[in-house]
Amino acid sequence: MKGFPKHFNSRADVEAALAVDPERTKAILSQMLDEERDWFFAGKLASPEDGIEDAAHKVVCDDPSAEAPSYSQYELRECPSSPLRRIGMSAEEAEAVIMEG
Repeated sequence: MKGFPKHFNSRADVEAALAVDPERTKAILSQMLDEERDWFFAGKLASPEDGIEDAAHKVVCDDPSAEAPSYSQYELRECPSSPLRRIGMSAEEAEAVIMEG
């Protein structure tokens, strides 16, 4: 590989990019880490009080303009199609690379 890769397609690309430009590589890994988790639908709710609201859960009003609005529960989970998983890295491994020197 010559220069810096346009996309990371494997761990080997990450390792090669670290040799060329460590700071840029860490910035890209940090961005990929931000995309590691996403909100997923967990179920319908009868009322917003039936749901859980914390760092990993949220209640969303599906149609606030409706006469009888409906609510849904969402959970923050690891995204199976995240960029890190696509290249075969875990969030912990990416964090370790970002925290290095």
